Amino acid sequence: MLYDDAVTPGWNTGYSWGNVTLASTTSTKAYGTSSMQVTSGADSALALGAEGQSFSTNTYKAVSFAIRPGNANLAAIKSLRLIVSQEGEDGNAGVAIGNSANPTFDSLGVGDWTRVTIPMSALKGSLTTFNKLTLQSASAVAYGVDGIALEKPPGKTYPTGVAYRGINRAGMEYGNDWDGWTGQTYYEMPSSTQISAELAYYKGRGFNLIRLPISWERIQHTLNGPLDTDYSNGMMNYINLATAQGFTLVLDLHNYNRYATGAFNAAGNQTTNYVQRVIGDGTLTVAHLADVWTKLANLVKTNPQVILNLMNEPHDLPMTSATWFSGIQTVMNAVRATGSTQLILVPNTRGSDVGHWHTWAPGGGPLDSVAALSITDSANNHAFDMHSYYPEGYGSNDESSYGAQLTAVTHWARTHGKKLFLSEMGIGIHQSYAQPQITNALTFMNNNSDVWIGWSPWDLTTWQLTTNNHTADYTTNGLTPMNWYAAFLTANFLAL
Repeated sequence: MLYDDAVTPGWNTGYSWGNVTLASTTSTKAYGTSSMQVTSGADSALALGAEGQSFSTNTYKAVSFAIRPGNANLAAIKSLRLIVSQEGEDGNAGVAIGNSANPTFDSLGVGDWTRVTIPMSALKGSLTTFNKLTLQSASAVAYGVDGIALEKPPGKTYPTGVAYRGINRAGMEYGNDWDGWTGQTYYEMPSSTQISAELAYYKGRGFNLIRLPISWERIQHTLNGPLDTDYSNGMMNYINLATAQGFTLVLDLHNYNRYATGAFNAAGNQTTNYVQRVIGDGTLTVAHLADVWTKLANLVKTNPQVILNLMNEPHDLPMTSATWFSGIQTVMNAVRATGSTQLILVPNTRGSDVGHWHTWAPGGGPLDSVAALSITDSANNHAFDMHSYYPEGYGSNDESSYGAQLTAVTHWARTHGKKLFLSEMGIGIHQSYAQPQITNALTFMNNNSDVWIGWSPWDLTTWQLTTNNHTADYTTNGLTPMNWYAAFLTANFLAL
């Protein structure tokens, strides 16, 4: 991240030229606590430079930033040019300039923040190194800019075994439980400072993926309505900071196939007059889920490091699995219609758990393992979302070991050419068998990495792995559960 509340050390705005003024403000921002307001005359530019340094154009996949028009002259905003260049040590001598590119705006209005991502391949031209980014204006214009980032390719996958080894970062979804919305007002919206501290810890441990649960009611206060600005900005802040450092981010709609109507009033305040709904009850529909995912996908579709987890742990649905998977197909089609080609995680109808995969047939319809075969994907980029806590206790799988618990669904996926992701896993941390069984499960997935693409343990009591601020290992009664996973991680694995 080159600019988020302040210019990152080693870079500065002194390379800006022409009749341009820059000012920080807290009155409007896309991320964090402030943004940069730019007033630019004709033929002038905001520029960020790193004097005395050079960066490889092959290291970065894109330049991205959020922009907000400050006046009605949208044409002037749309004529801005983004340029990368390699300056000489004195700041001007020996300038080598790559190609320029105009930001592309799907929709942009005065007062709206829009994130723009431009591939480095469109900018670098023949340049192999650069040390300056320039946003040049042809005519006088005023705008806000925030979250300026150099984006790297997706976080490295491990050379052997599963590609993604991550952790759940609960907090933003608090109040959404198994039976739906609880009316709880407390939830966590971490600041940029807190996020940076967390990312440093996760990187130091060797994770390359973070699963971020969010609340449907908080991100969209009314069905088919707009996304809440403050909540979506906080969500995007986490996403952008994490993916700019190379992490893959799973965006998880953590709602159990439920939504509470009336949870927020017109002023955006929580109420106590909400009504629990479940998809298929005659009020809450697949179209509502497709609507919110269309809006979420449009926010993140240019970031290939984001994975879309369509719904956390659906259960007790008033429909058959065939009807439910048909609805999920509708949602997937809506996501793909936005232009998104990102990996989609497809859940099943009973908590996404592996134990019900071959045994659960809601409403007398087909088994999930049969109905799921109807799913198609125009981008050919999906996996089935699985959860497994040991022991599950359902009696539907081999409970002799954690790996054995995963065997049946593994065989199904290999037989049908499908991929699986274990987005929640865990063992009660005080169980005597916890460490050997965690080892058993992770070894099993590594040995079956043709099917399993990754895993992410749950990180709350009674499966807690990190301290409450997610910056250190949690230790209790001499136990440090993180160490059970550490053997399968590589510290500082991400190349930053």
